This record gives sequence, C-alpha cells and structure tokens, in this order.
Amino acid sequence: MPNSQDLTATREPESQKSWWDLSEKVALVSGATGWFGPEIAYALANLGATVFVTSRNSKKLTLLSEKLNEQGLASVAIACDLNNKEDVDSLIDNISTNQKRLDILVNNAHGLPQVTDGESPEILPFGLLSNLEAFWNLTSSSIPLLKTTASKFRDASIINIASMYGKVSPYPHIYEQTQAEPNPIFYGATKASIIQMTKWLACNLGKFSIRVNSISPGAFPNDEVQSTNPDFVNALARQCPLGRIGKREEIAGAVSFLAGSGSTYITGSDVSVDGGWTAW
Repeated sequence: MPNSQDLTATREPESQKSWWDLSEKVALVSGATGWFGPEIAYALANLGATVFVTSRNSKKLTLLSEKLNEQGLASVAIACDLNNKEDVDSLIDNISTNQKRLDILVNNAHGLPQVTDGESPEILPFGLLSNLEAFWNLTSSSIPLLKTTASKFRDASIINIASMYGKVSPYPHIYEQTQAEPNPIFYGATKASIIQMTKWLACNLGKFSIRVNSISPGAFPNDEVQSTNPDFVNALARQCPLGRIGKREEIAGAVSFLAGSGSTYITGSDVSVDGGWTAW
C-alpha cells in the first residue's frame, strides 16, 4: 500500500504554472516566414520569450517581427541563408552579443527545390544535401551558445520539425486520385535523417543539459491547397483517426511544451502531431 507521501505532488501549484513560462528565455526560430513559423514565433513570444526569427525572405521577416512587437512581444528579425555557414555564424554571433544566451532553438526551416522531375536520379542527393546542410549549419553553430546557457540555467532545448513522412511513406493513390502535387522522395528522406540526428544529438548533448527532440507533423496542408484542392484535403482527413487535418497552432503547442520546464526530462523523443495517422 502506498503511504500518504507517495500521493503528494512533488511540486507546488505555483511551480507547475511556471512550466509554460518562458520569461527571460531567448528563442531562435528558423523558417519563420513559412507555414508553421509564424505560429511558433507567436506562441513562444506570448509565453514570454525574446524570439529571434530568421528566414531568407527579409521583407516577410520584418513584417512578422513588426507585428509581434506591435503586440508588445519581444522579437528580432535577422535574415539568413542557412546554406551559407558564414551567414549562420553571423546570426548566432548577433544573438550572443545582444542577449548572451540562447535557450531554445527551433529548426523549422525546410526548402523544396524547384524540380520538374521528382523521380530523377539527381534529385535525392540534391534535396538531401540542401536541406541537411541548412539544418546542420544552424544546429552546429548554435551548440556553443546553447552550452553556455545550459551551464548557467541547467536547461536548453533544441526542437526539430520533422514529419510523419520521415517514418511512413505517402499514399501514392491519394495524390494520383486528387491530382495533388506528389511528395518528392527527398522530403521524407530528409525528415527521416532529422529524426535520427535528433536522437544522436540528444545522446551527445545530454551531459551538457541540452535536450533535443523532434516533432513530426501529419497532414497540415497550406491555405492555397485547402482552397484549390478540397478533394485532396478530404482524402487526407479521412486517413486520420481524428477525421480532420491539423491546425497550425497545434504544432506551436507541441513546440511550447518541449521548450518549457514541464518537459525537462524529455530528450531524444519524436512527438507525433498527426491526428493519429501513424497509429493505424
């Protein structure tokens, strides 16, 4: 029989509220002007973090940061080409100089090369190299500042946005029957690599109190796809046990959890946010 002590919460209610508090923390969100990026940036800023947003689109980036600042949220826009190592190092130097810390890195950037033949022999190495180079440039450049932060505050978090297609293949018939753009081979291969690299990083950075996790979104078609191809959207929804496509804020919620102190014993995990797609 458990004694009364075993049934007593180990944290006070006020402490539990702080699980979502990111005040005084500094976050960096890559791919900030993409589909998930703005929602992630807003979520972290609303929880109190100073959020650096980056992408190659300086115009959209500045607009995003201005909108955050207009709401009283702390945001800084720095345009960056993640495939350019010098550009990335300059970005991290800027954060280090101005903030002296980096608590949260969200690797959300992903490029889709413009190709006419997604099955050509050249597309797999080209797509993999482009995307993994960008991922690794930002991650490796950020690690020293993350280590410095974690040494002082005993926690830092890297959150990698992967995909359910890093674990399962797209259903060809869904794309064929609805005339949707087929998912290219390098996309899933890139995301599978990121899931594995997440585990490798978690095992090698844990001793520095740096947690590394990934999130695998399911069906989150963008506004254009939703408006132009409802048959495709409905086919995706039918494939999910929850019977619907995802909402962007549902990715931001998972990121917020992994960024905060409520997840300090979670590392090396991949969190499926896919409506149950991969549970079948």
